[in-house]
Amino acid sequence: MKIARARELPVHDLLADELPAARGATYVLDQVVSYAYPAVARNLHQKLVVVPPARHGDQVRVSDEVAVHCPTPTRSRRLSDRFGNTVLYVKAPEVDSTISFDVRAVVERGRPVALGPERWSPRLSAQTARTTPDEALRDVAADLRRRGTAVDQLELVDAIGAHVHRSMRYAKGVTDVGTTAARAWSGRAGVCQDMAHVMVVLCRLNGIPARYVSGHLVGEGASHAWVEALVRRGRRDTVVAFDPTHDRRTDLRYLTVAVGRDYGDVTPTSGTYQSDRGGSLVITKALTVTSMA
Repeated sequence: MKIARARELPVHDLLADELPAARGATYVLDQVVSYAYPAVARNLHQKLVVVPPARHGDQVRVSDEVAVHCPTPTRSRRLSDRFGNTVLYVKAPEVDSTISFDVRAVVERGRPVALGPERWSPRLSAQTARTTPDEALRDVAADLRRRGTAVDQLELVDAIGAHVHRSMRYAKGVTDVGTTAARAWSGRAGVCQDMAHVMVVLCRLNGIPARYVSGHLVGEGASHAWVEALVRRGRRDTVVAFDPTHDRRTDLRYLTVAVGRDYGDVTPTSGTYQSDRGGSLVITKALTVTSMA
């Protein structure tokens, strides 16, 4: 299946002025996940979490295509996981050399508004190995409460995100996908995944349900991660999204792909296979804005 590429608008102009202030936008996500195997890979089971959800707040998936390219027959099925994420499962009895997955999704967003709590599952706030707090994180959470920001939960979420941003240095190679929030905090360094994990922990320690968000940021080549928190405002619960890596609430530059308790729930690509030798993975992505309002 041939996937057409989208017409591209100048990303630098959008980032500077237009996109954050726009009322709405249409995006085309083109992503190719390619595996190469130097020896035959047998009994391959692949899981992909790369297709944006049908709906998430003001975000609506208009259409999507997923094409599997493999010299041998494959079987695919699409399901929704317990958090409502779109998950693709692919099985191949044998892969001689390569298998690739071409994904194209068209998504529309309106002007960012507070997300409703309708689909917020209590499971999303469950503690995991990556989000288990240590004494250092407990002390930080208590200190943030003592500063008086807890009067308003929304202000507290902003304060937590800003504190994580100020305290942690963005650095590649010092952590990995299995790094816990406690370990990342102890080194005060990591990538967006680590900062999101730390913020999730600090929100939960302050009694605010929080979940990990995986998605894309216009203008960045790699996937991105941020946090959504369920805050009480008066008599109403509202979901607020905050990016601790950039110290800001999210806007139309952000596209959500999946939500979970931590990175492990939303890993874009994972799976198993049998072979005498290891394979290699290459992911290419383009997030294009085709129109704005």
